[in-house]
Amino acid sequence: MICCSKNRVHLSSVTDLSKILDERRSKDIERYLDATRSALLFARKVILVEGVAEAFVIPPLVKAVLKIDLDRFFISVVPIYGTHFAPYAAMFGETGLRKRCAVICDGDRPIDAIAMDPELERNDDADSAIQESEFVRTFRNRTTFERSLALPGMLQALIETFEELGHPRYAKRFSDLQANVPEDFSNSGELGDYGKAVLNAAIFNGKGRFAQVLSKHVSSSTEMPSYIRDAVSWLMEPPTVDSRR
Repeated sequence: MICCSKNRVHLSSVTDLSKILDERRSKDIERYLDATRSALLFARKVILVEGVAEAFVIPPLVKAVLKIDLDRFFISVVPIYGTHFAPYAAMFGETGLRKRCAVICDGDRPIDAIAMDPELERNDDADSAIQESEFVRTFRNRTTFERSLALPGMLQALIETFEELGHPRYAKRFSDLQANVPEDFSNSGELGDYGKAVLNAAIFNGKGRFAQVLSKHVSSSTEMPSYIRDAVSWLMEPPTVDSRR
């Protein structure tokens, strides 16, 4: 089991990790655990996400749409500040943290960065090979988190966010859409200019800042991205294994 001393969480106590991670990754996990040990160790279930944007938005969005208070069920949303989920997901299982872990990640590639420098390529090494089990399940979006938020049931929250951040043209554009939503406008992963507008606004303001403001307005939402809904539904299922710590 992963154990906690006075100031540190020790990775060496997790037998399986020492077999699958090299020294560099092991040290990375040690530093990560130092910063997140409370959320990981004292939660009953965990949602691992890429960054603070998801951490800001997902809890209030789940509460608004699914009427589920993640805090009440001791479900922690924990960012890893990157896309290298595999070493972190490996902490959950028979020889580690015996609790469910839902990995929520984007399905996009770093197109913008590669366009700027063709020598950059996505690193599809062992860090991206998440080993799923009864404890770990991956829920992957087909695009970026921000693009996936362009849904009919989230338009009001987005309009209010654009207004607060000083983007009246975007607010007007989404208000016009809200007044006449096409029947085929849904979370298809191909949201076109509307999804791109959300992403552009997030990049312009900083994804963390955009998400922080959006989190204040999602209480009006009636819809959420399906991959996030699926992750929460899986976490809320009765356990099929003994997940006691």
